[in-house]
Amino acid sequence: MSIKKYKRKLALCVAALFWAGCDSDSSSAPEATPDNPGEISPLSNSSEAEEAPVPLPNSSEETAPSSSSEMETAHSSESSEILSSSSEGLPESSSEAEPSGETESSSSVNSDYPYTLSTFPNVHCKDSSYFHKSWCPSSKPSLKQSIADMEADMPLYGVVQPVCQDYDRTVNVYTCDNGCTYSPGAFNLLQGDTIFQQEYSNIDKKYIPIQKKIAQDSAQAEASTSYPYMLASDTTVHCKTMYKTKIAKTVPSSLCDTYSEGYYFRCKDGNNYEWEEMLRNENGLIERENPDE
Repeated sequence: MSIKKYKRKLALCVAALFWAGCDSDSSSAPEATPDNPGEISPLSNSSEAEEAPVPLPNSSEETAPSSSSEMETAHSSESSEILSSSSEGLPESSSEAEPSGETESSSSVNSDYPYTLSTFPNVHCKDSSYFHKSWCPSSKPSLKQSIADMEADMPLYGVVQPVCQDYDRTVNVYTCDNGCTYSPGAFNLLQGDTIFQQEYSNIDKKYIPIQKKIAQDSAQAEASTSYPYMLASDTTVHCKTMYKTKIAKTVPSSLCDTYSEGYYFRCKDGNNYEWEEMLRNENGLIERENPDE
């Protein structure tokens, strides 16, 4: 081989090495970084685009608030919207839900009768009065006239004729919405807005509510060992008085019921009897000589 040919092959080898080095430098060159890091750079070829699709953002990540305070604000606003929507159609208060006059308390229904009768809670009463006309010849007798009438009517034996004490007057009463009237005083005592019907108690030595009085009398009669009365149909059966609650008419012509103390008789034969079944005469019940035997 000649030196000329050798130099030619050497030049070709150097040229080949030069071009090979240029190709490797171009293939290893770094990709250009875009100015905006948030933008997605285009892929070099279509095959890489198919292999690595661009991920879509999550909806929860997009709508998530940036801080815990924003989360609380969003939660409270959603809760208020739910409450407001659920409360639509409901009345704001019970007073708006119920028309006035349809559901009223007993006191408002009987506004003209402010008092309640303790023995009949459904009966309401008020202060009232009526005019009483005297049945005496002189409706308002003076003391002087009364003394003159006494002297004129005095018989020879010194017995004074009774003087009429009745006179024209205004009588105060409690008038109730059932048509009844009750006289104020110890038997019908007003305390607050309640009228208490009372009876005198030998135990308490004062007037007490009639319900309590009946309870006291019933307890005493239950504990008693005395059987002073006799059964009319069999006088060998001995009996004692027992007490009970009684609802009676005030007078035969009245429609007013009265809560009072009634009684019956419990006998040693184990039965209860009424007054008409007991041994009695025109003066009342006949008692045994030894009631405690």
